[in-house]
Amino acid sequence: MEAKIYYLSYNGTPFYIGKTTGSLESRLCQHRSESLRDPQHPKSIIILRNKYYVQISEIETIIGDNDLILKTEEYWVFQFKAWGFNVVNYCVRPKKQNGNIIKMIFHIPPEVLKEYKLRAVAADKSPKEVMEDVLIEWVKSQKEVTIITLIT
Repeated sequence: MEAKIYYLSYNGTPFYIGKTTGSLESRLCQHRSESLRDPQHPKSIIILRNKYYVQISEIETIIGDNDLILKTEEYWVFQFKAWGFNVVNYCVRPKKQNGNIIKMIFHIPPEVLKEYKLRAVAADKSPKEVMEDVLIEWVKSQKEVTIITLIT
C-alpha cells in the first residue's frame, strides 16, 4: 500500500500530522467537512477559524503495510512536537482484542518526546528505532495513565 504522510498548517505553522492513500487536495476537503461535524475538536477549531488559509503539505510517501504507515505517522507527530510545534495529534496505536480493533489514545508529555530524541542521538539510531521503547518505558513508569479506547 502507498500512503502520503502530510501536515496541515496555517500561516506556515504546522498543527496536525496525518496520512492518506488519496490525493492531498481530497484529504484537505475531507478535513474541512469533518470540522463541521465535530467543531469542538482542537483540529476542527483551527480549521474553522482559518478556513481558507489552511494548507496541506506532503512530508513523505511510504510504501508498506498499514503498521509501517501508522508507525511512520507517529514518528512524524513526535518529531514535529520535538521541534516545538504544537500539533494537536494524539498517539494512536491500534490493537486487536477479542476480534475488535481497539485504538489506544494517549497524550505524550514533552519531556518524553525530548527523552526519545536524546536517546536516539546517543545511540546513533533514527528516532523511529527508539520511539516505541521509550513510550513503553513511559507507560510502565506511570502510576496512572488515562487511556481512551475506541472500538471500531
